[in-house]
Amino acid sequence: MRRLLLILLGGIAVGYLSIVGLVYVLQDRLLFPAFPIPREELDAWATAWELEQVEVTGADGTRILVMHRPAGGERAVIFHHGNGGGIQSIAAIASYLPGVDVYSFSYRSYPGSDPVPPSEAGLIADARAVWDHVTQVDHIPPERIVLHGQSLGGGVVHGLLMEVTPKAVVFDSTFTSAVDVARRQYAWLPVDLLMRNRFPSAERAPRVKAPVLLLHGTDDHFIPFAHAERLAALLPDARLMAVPGRGHDDWLLDQPEVQAAYRAFVSSQIGP
Repeated sequence: MRRLLLILLGGIAVGYLSIVGLVYVLQDRLLFPAFPIPREELDAWATAWELEQVEVTGADGTRILVMHRPAGGERAVIFHHGNGGGIQSIAAIASYLPGVDVYSFSYRSYPGSDPVPPSEAGLIADARAVWDHVTQVDHIPPERIVLHGQSLGGGVVHGLLMEVTPKAVVFDSTFTSAVDVARRQYAWLPVDLLMRNRFPSAERAPRVKAPVLLLHGTDDHFIPFAHAERLAALLPDARLMAVPGRGHDDWLLDQPEVQAAYRAFVSSQIGP
């Protein structure tokens, strides 16, 4: 009986360690699930929405696809999408801000950009390349730029903010860290030991110099509202707007009151 028990426990241990190993190997696919979109489809979509497309090259040579809705070149919002989102979100953002240049881009491995393996450092480098393009090529000064990070994009923006200072920031449904999210979703796994790409936003938040608007749904069960509350407490200059009844997969800005608050915040920082 004891021998049988030891065999059973050994089998369970081997199975568990196999799952842990598999998750470690596949973690980047879980964190960066880039869904393919043919370039022809992106081109047609950009044409239909009258968007400019530009390729920028990062410090490591990675080519990043950027879409741009021009509006005079005096002020800008740069949108950083979530891990399951994409560059196409520019259409909605641009519709809310008719007098503002709006940029969105695909991270490495996402549609239109180079199929380079993604990582936290890589995505932050991509964001920096886009920032450099907006400020140095399109000549929009940092004091006329708002960075907008949604979900994983908030983690990217937090990393970028350790290098640059825009006029203001919008965080939309984002987290205190990717590890905190994974710890809750996979409580049975040693995620603190496994995760390579940690996106430690809570650690970075106290060093953010720009004013921040936080938007977060109260019914977000993937990144709970408590993440936004903690970030709001850590950020030096932050306002938190709770969006009742909205979850993580909801587009918060389709709510009229959220759109109004978003437009008012952007206008108060860089003009209408």
